[in-house]
Amino acid sequence: TQWYIGGLSQGLVDANSYTQQTFITIVPILAIATFFVLMIQFNSVFTPLRLVLMVLGSVLISLVISYGIFYYYYHMPILIYMPLFVFITLLAVGLDYDIFMITRVREEVMNGKSDEEGITTAMRENGGVIMVLGMILLSTFMSLYLSEIGIIQEVGVGLAFGVFVDTFISWMFFIPSVMLIMKKWNWWPSKIYKK
Repeated sequence: TQWYIGGLSQGLVDANSYTQQTFITIVPILAIATFFVLMIQFNSVFTPLRLVLMVLGSVLISLVISYGIFYYYYHMPILIYMPLFVFITLLAVGLDYDIFMITRVREEVMNGKSDEEGITTAMRENGGVIMVLGMILLSTFMSLYLSEIGIIQEVGVGLAFGVFVDTFISWMFFIPSVMLIMKKWNWWPSKIYKK
C-alpha cells in the first residue's frame, strides 16, 4: 500500500511540527546565551539567573492568558508561530526594564549604600519612566487586537499581557522582594568595593 500525502493540510502539519521543534531548541539556547551575557555584565551568577527566570515566568503567564482567551473564550486555534514570536520579543523587552533597574541598584551599592537603599533609590528614580514605557508598549501591542488577522491579534495580546506582568507585577514586586531576600548573594561571586 502506498500513501501520498501533500497539500495544505500536510504543509500545516509540517510547519507546526517544525515550529514546535524550533521552539524547544531556541528557548534554552536564548535563555543560556542571555544568562552568560548578563553574567559578564553584572559579574554575578544569581542576578542574571533570577532575571532570566522572572522574564520566563512573565512569558509563561502571558502565553497561558492568551491561550485561555483565544482557545477557550473565542474557540480559535493558537496559531503556530505565536508562542515563538511572543517568547523572543518578551525576553528582550522584559530584560530591558530589569537591566535598567539592576544597573542602578548596583551603582548605588557600589557608592556605599545598602541593597535596601539601592533598591529604593532605583525604584524612586526609574519607576516612573519604566511604568510610562510599559504603558506605551502595552497600549501599542494591545492595539494589534483591533486587527482582523488572527496571528496579529494573538501576538498582540500575548505581548501586551507579557509587558503588563513584567512592568506592573514582576518589576514592582517580585524583583525587589527577591533582591531583598538574597542581599549579598545578588552580586556573588563578585565583591562590590564600596567607595
